[in-house]
Amino acid sequence: MVGANVDEQTDLLTDALWRSVDDRSSGVARLDSILGKTGLGGGASAPVTEITRELAEVRHCVVHRGGFVDRRLLEMCPWLTLGPRSRARYA
Repeated sequence: MVGANVDEQTDLLTDALWRSVDDRSSGVARLDSILGKTGLGGGASAPVTEITRELAEVRHCVVHRGGFVDRRLLEMCPWLTLGPRSRARYA
């Protein structure tokens, strides 16, 4: 954008990078795809990937499902011992 200040240029570049990756990827995989386009990618360890996936999926249940476990959470985080439609509770 001609005449854009540094903040506007940064926003435009960031938006273009986010749109350039596969929408099906999420969490660390999505961020790593973006960083890979800039030469900064490298992957995350399995524990980091699992933790961020779990946080994202539990957030989804809390925000969009009233705290109830859904099929998506059970499929994405099979290590959790929750049943469908149970309440996701963390101590």
